[in-house]
Amino acid sequence: MTGYLQVCDTAINKVLKDQIRELADIHYDHNESKWIKGKYTIGERRVMLVSWVAQAWADLHEFESKSIV
Repeated sequence: MTGYLQVCDTAINKVLKDQIRELADIHYDHNESKWIKGKYTIGERRVMLVSWVAQAWADLHEFESKSIV
């Protein structure tokens, strides 16, 4: 299946993962002390991750729609 799925890994998934990582880094930079002190609960971290994924997915559709087609 590599021949079929490789396109997703390079054209879509990498872009999506990079955007999620960027959003997480931005959040960390703005809230570094809370991260270092462990002030976020597991539930809060899950909610943040879901919001980053949702934002990255929306950005992917807005800015990379030609890659998806």
